[in-house]
Amino acid sequence: MSEMIDRIARAMATANSGGDYWDEKSEDGDGRGYLGKNEYRMMAVASIDMIREPTDAMINAAMAPYRHEIDEKMRAAFDETIRGYWRSMIDEMLK
Repeated sequence: MSEMIDRIARAMATANSGGDYWDEKSEDGDGRGYLGKNEYRMMAVASIDMIREPTDAMINAAMAPYRHEIDEKMRAAFDETIRGYWRSMIDEMLK
């Protein structure tokens, strides 16, 4: 699992329990409501997977600094380039 998956899993566990008890958590839950690290990791992977496709608003925000430099013909190519970069970063997080 990637460092980012563990970061997100730890943040989820902290939010759920109200404190950072990650180091004390077992790898597996008990099946009766106690969630272990692996359950939080599975939730983190599912969350990351859901953001693999950027929204139009995210693409527009990435293009904003270059808006005056890009004509409409270049916009589609730039749009796809940004989407590709984003997907590549998400894919790396999921390794």
